[in-house]
Amino acid sequence: MEQPPPLPGRSSPPPLPKNSGTRALIIVLSILVGGIVLVGVLAAIFIPNIVREVSKPKVVVSSDEQFSLTVPRLWTELKELHQEGELRYGNKYAETYVIVLTDAKEDLDEDLTLESHSDLTREGIVSSLAKASVSKPTRLTINGDDAIQYEISGSADNINIVYFHTTVEDEDHFHQILTWTLKSRFSKNKDEMRKVVSSFKANAPKKQAEN
Repeated sequence: MEQPPPLPGRSSPPPLPKNSGTRALIIVLSILVGGIVLVGVLAAIFIPNIVREVSKPKVVVSSDEQFSLTVPRLWTELKELHQEGELRYGNKYAETYVIVLTDAKEDLDEDLTLESHSDLTREGIVSSLAKASVSKPTRLTINGDDAIQYEISGSADNINIVYFHTTVEDEDHFHQILTWTLKSRFSKNKDEMRKVVSSFKANAPKKQAEN
């Protein structure tokens, strides 16, 4: 018995519609656009939080927990800055640094004043610089303690540097806060340097007991 001819389209898969390539492209583009939108939404949510965290300052405390500084989050401890520094922090990429040196009053001549301590320590820096220049003193109050600050500029090993030399006097100590940067970066970094200096807090045991 003769077999009937196959019905059209049954013996092979149906042909794709003529516009199927366009539809596939639209689907792919939709997926890509959706992915981009999702990435954008996630970035809008998380990037500001990351930026805020990075920009937050951090408090660093001396080993005896008697004083502290607030420094930018990206600053790290740099012990090589000074052998005797109680705090030694900075940002090597921004070429900005700070150290704190502390003298107990009981170890010094009782006639030593804020001004004379500043003179002694400042002269040590000035004498190590070529073409040194020193500003007039600026009187400050830093977290309730008297302070005096000088701007010092000069050259060390053929590198031009600008310092803020600040001396703070609390009940039992003289604190020398030295922060510096390259001369070419001073205009950009000076506000941050001043902010670090003004964050200094001396927490002498007697003051803690009173609180």
